[in-house]
Amino acid sequence: MRKAVFALCFAFLSLFLNAQHNNELYLNGANVYTSASAVVEVRGDVHCMGGTLTHNGNLRVQGNMYSSNSFQQRGTGTVRLQNANVNTGERQFISGSFAVRGGQSQIGVNDGSFYNLELANDQGIVYLVGSGNVADVRNSVDFQPAGGAINRIVTHDIGMTGAITWPANGSNYTSTFGLMNSTAGLANLINNTVSTNGAVSNVDNGYIQGNFRRAIAAAGGNFEFPVGLEPAGVGAQRGMQYIIVTPGSGNSYDYIEGYFQTASVNTPSNTMFIECFYEIDYFGAPDHGEWMFRSANNAAGDTFSVTVYPQDDNFTTHTVWIVTQDDTVKGTVDECGGTPVGLTKSGLAGFGANSSTYTEFGLAGGSIQNLLALDDIQLSMRIRPDNFLLEWYVEEADEYRYFELQRSEDGLSYESLYVVENNGKQYQYEDRDVKSGQRYYYRVRGWRQSGSENSSNVVEGLLPVGDYSLLAEAIYPNPAYDQFNIILHSSEASKVSVQIYSITGKTIQAANFKVFKGTTVIPVNASQMSSGTYLVRITAQNYQKSLKVVVQH
Repeated sequence: MRKAVFALCFAFLSLFLNAQHNNELYLNGANVYTSASAVVEVRGDVHCMGGTLTHNGNLRVQGNMYSSNSFQQRGTGTVRLQNANVNTGERQFISGSFAVRGGQSQIGVNDGSFYNLELANDQGIVYLVGSGNVADVRNSVDFQPAGGAINRIVTHDIGMTGAITWPANGSNYTSTFGLMNSTAGLANLINNTVSTNGAVSNVDNGYIQGNFRRAIAAAGGNFEFPVGLEPAGVGAQRGMQYIIVTPGSGNSYDYIEGYFQTASVNTPSNTMFIECFYEIDYFGAPDHGEWMFRSANNAAGDTFSVTVYPQDDNFTTHTVWIVTQDDTVKGTVDECGGTPVGLTKSGLAGFGANSSTYTEFGLAGGSIQNLLALDDIQLSMRIRPDNFLLEWYVEEADEYRYFELQRSEDGLSYESLYVVENNGKQYQYEDRDVKSGQRYYYRVRGWRQSGSENSSNVVEGLLPVGDYSLLAEAIYPNPAYDQFNIILHSSEASKVSVQIYSITGKTIQAANFKVFKGTTVIPVNASQMSSGTYLVRITAQNYQKSLKVVVQH
C-alpha cells in the first residue's frame, strides 16, 4: 500500500501547472495510507466518499474537498488548501462531513476530521459549504501558512461562481467549523488576527465568519472564539467580534459553539438593575448585537465567565458597563468596567445539557449614579451556631409598600423566603432552615409605592464550626478625608480580607487583617484615594458584607 501511495504522489507532482479540476483523487471506499515523509499534491478535487484515510504526511489540495458521513480520517498529517499555481483566483470549498460525528468520545471512532488544516487560498477565504455540514480539526488550524495570505473560514454556501451574498447574521450561516482540540487558549488557532483594542476595521481575515465550535477541557480555562461576520467599515459591527468563554475546573462541557448576531435585540424586563452604584438603563444590542452560544453534554449547574471584545461599536457614552446574559443582569454582582472592551462577567450559568436554545451575551451600561438605591435598603447578617439572623434597615421607608427577603444557594437563582409589609425602618428574620457546609446568599427586594423595585446589597454566610461569628458594624467617619475606620465585632480571633473598589469595579486596595475577640478597628489610609464613592467589601470564611464610604478632599 505504501508503494502505491508514493507512486500516486509522483504522478500528481508531474502534472502540468494550469487551471484544472479534472486531476482528482477519489477515496470512494478505499483504505489509503500516507507516511510521515509523503507529500501528496492534488491539482484537482479530493473525493472522500467512504473508506479511511490514515494520513501522516502532507496533502496539498488545489481544488475542493468533498466527503460523506461514512468517511473516516486518522493520523497526524496536514491538509493544506492552496491554489498557488493552478486554479488561481478561484473559490475553494470544503463540502460534506469532515467531522467528529458526536462529542469528544468519538474522536478516532466515528471521525472524519482533519488533524492539521492549513488555509492558503489566494482569495483569503476557504468556504465550508452545504446545509448542516461540520468540518472539524483535531489539532490546529493555520490561517496563514508561510508566504500565503491570511485566510478565514466562511461557514456558508455561497455557490461556485457569481456574486457573493453574505448572510447578515450568524444564525443564517449554514455550516459549522470546529476545533476539537480541547486545549484552552489560542495556540491551536495559528496566525489568527485577534485584537483586543476594540477597533479592527482593517482586519478582514484570520477568524471564523459564521459558526464555530470548540471542544472544552474538564480542567476549564480560557476558550477563545474569534467569530464574526463579513468585513465592513467602522461602526458596522462586522468583521471579528472576539469573545472568550471560561468554564470552571471540573466542568462537564463537551463542546461549546456559537456565532455573532447583529439583529439580536437586548430587551430587558422593566426591573431596574443597580450595579456599581449606577442604574443600568442602556442595553446596547440594537447598537451592536449579541454573541449567541450553546453547549453539548454538560450539567446544568456548570458555571463559567465570559470576556467580550466588541469591535467598531456604535455604543453611546456611559460611565459603567456590564455584560448581560439572556437580556438581563446575571452572575457576580458589581462586575463593571469603564469600557465595554475587555469586560468580564463571572458566576454565569445556563447552558443546558444538549441544548438547542442559544444563550445570549450582550452589553449594558449606565450613567446615572444611584447611591440612594444602594443605601436605601442595607442588609446585614449575624451568623449563629445553627441559624442566620438577617437584619435590614430602610432609610426612606415611607416610599415602600412591602419587602421580600430572598435566598439563594448559588448566588444566581433566588427564591422568596419572607415577605413583610412596610411597618417602619428596621426589619429582621431568623432563617433556621439551613444546614452546615452550604453557603447561602441573601438579598432584600423592595417594592415602592410607585411600582418600581429596588434591591439591597447581597450578604452570604456559611454555618461555622462552633460559635464563631463576625459582624461589620460601621465605617466612620463617613464621609472621610484622609482616613476612615472599619469597625468589626468578632466572637473569636480570626482573619478577614478587606477589598476597596471604585464605582467602576476597579480594585483600589486589598489586604488581610487579623481581628481579635470583641471589637477591632481597622484604619484605612484614604489620602491617596480620589474624591468619590467606594465600596468596601469585608470577607471572612463564612461571612461577607459590603459597605459604602464617601471620600472627600
